Amino acid sequence: MTESFPMIVCPVCLTLNQPQSDELSSSDACNHCNSPLFNTQLLTLTSANFNAHARISDVPLLIEFWSSEYHSMLPLGPAFAAAAGQLEPKFRLGRLDIEEESAIAAEFEIQSIPTFLIIRHGREMSRRTGAMLTRNIVEWSLSTLSV
Repeated sequence: MTESFPMIVCPVCLTLNQPQSDELSSSDACNHCNSPLFNTQLLTLTSANFNAHARISDVPLLIEFWSSEYHSMLPLGPAFAAAAGQLEPKFRLGRLDIEEESAIAAEFEIQSIPTFLIIRHGREMSRRTGAMLTRNIVEWSLSTLSV
């Protein structure tokens, strides 16, 4: 029986990688461009990279749907960014501007911001709406892994 390890999309070149262990590590690097597969940096999700991370990668994608039009939402960024340092490599974290990527926001029926979604293989695993502290983001996210 062949062991199957998770497939991970590189955040830089979007190449699909298969590490040689099921224990993902922050030291894993892309087989194509040698960039770190996890660097605790939030992805800027766009129509160009969304499908690779949300539908192809085996790593759940935690998305913050937000809008640059609503400046009062900007302070949430630091709490979400801090969560990346605690959640990678179990999750990939990214932000999607609903004004810039309205088709994706419509696909997931985003009604208010901020909305947080966890997606894996194109399927919604969990959703939360409203501001959250870093610890709440981390606790909620990790709780979806045990479901």
